[in-house]
Amino acid sequence: MMEYIDERGFAIDSVIIIRNGYIVLEEYPNPRYNQGTLHELYSVTKSFTSTLIGISIQQGFIESTNQKVLDFFPEKTIANLDARKQSMALEHLLTMTAGLEWDEWTYPYMDPQGNPDYRNTYIQMILSLDSIQFVLDRPMAHDPGTHWAYNSGASHLLSAIIERTTQHTTLDFAREFLFKPLGIGEVTWNQHPQGPYYGGHGLYLKPRDMAKLGYLYLKNGTWDGKQIVSPEWVAKSTETHSRPWKDTGYGYQWWTSPTIGVYEASGLYGQQILVAPDYDMVVVFTATIRTGSNPELEIMQRFILPAAIDDTAPTSGVDTLVASILIVLLAPLVLAGAYWLVRKRRAGMKVTANPHLAWGDVRPINGSPTKR
Repeated sequence: MMEYIDERGFAIDSVIIIRNGYIVLEEYPNPRYNQGTLHELYSVTKSFTSTLIGISIQQGFIESTNQKVLDFFPEKTIANLDARKQSMALEHLLTMTAGLEWDEWTYPYMDPQGNPDYRNTYIQMILSLDSIQFVLDRPMAHDPGTHWAYNSGASHLLSAIIERTTQHTTLDFAREFLFKPLGIGEVTWNQHPQGPYYGGHGLYLKPRDMAKLGYLYLKNGTWDGKQIVSPEWVAKSTETHSRPWKDTGYGYQWWTSPTIGVYEASGLYGQQILVAPDYDMVVVFTATIRTGSNPELEIMQRFILPAAIDDTAPTSGVDTLVASILIVLLAPLVLAGAYWLVRKRRAGMKVTANPHLAWGDVRPINGSPTKR
């Protein structure tokens, strides 16, 4: 797998594979990145924002996803107000079926290419004096719940709703109710000049900390025996509510790939948290792929899922653990090992004989062995 990435010249910055609760592969092909490097997540941020909405409901700050969006902003005078906009609910923001007139994909985020008007609606929102007012004022193009359209402005409204209902900034709320329980310390999150924190992009995390969100969902919202977000929220979030394309669905700010049983948090330039429940697996990619299509899902289907041939979790003991890893992920580990060995020898570094060290901290992701 790593050889394939190297040969194709994919600008992958990191890849982590977690199987049965253990990190079985961790590589940083880009020498500019390592375990301690914060990486911009772009739209992977959306899945974190959605999780915070679920926690807000669990904690009693928000009643339900049926609450009307405009009820969270009673002091606002809303333009283009009609019955359709009044019926827009939190559920519609989560599923990107709000019905607002919004064009985020026709023109690139780096637009204007000579056009001073910035044709990308999301960039218009970012440049506006009041980002929340900008989104709420958009005309309605469809009845809520009837049409899917990618809308980072809807994600931004989710962040605003978190701040209004919890009386915390989105970042502070995340630190207390999500990051701290998961052991996530160092984090950066960009904020609109007039607030709130961006709900659709702007979060920076280390790759291992990205993996923790995937593992939290893989374990139905629990972490070290504590329920961080409800299993009902996990199920609803990763359910396919809409199908933007034939084999691609969308849940609550999570993408779904129903044909292969995977759901993912996905961001610009190749940021991915992929969760494969049937394989007890989480895979994280960070990347800087500026041109062409992103290869992560192809790599997942071509190398990672086919290699997951054993259903047995690692047990205690170094020999048993290493043997399980080799059985579970034989093909990609052989490729990764050859790649690692060549890289170390080229660098003139001594290769350790300890298989634990050679594979890079093979250990439980949450610090305690998986129990069945």
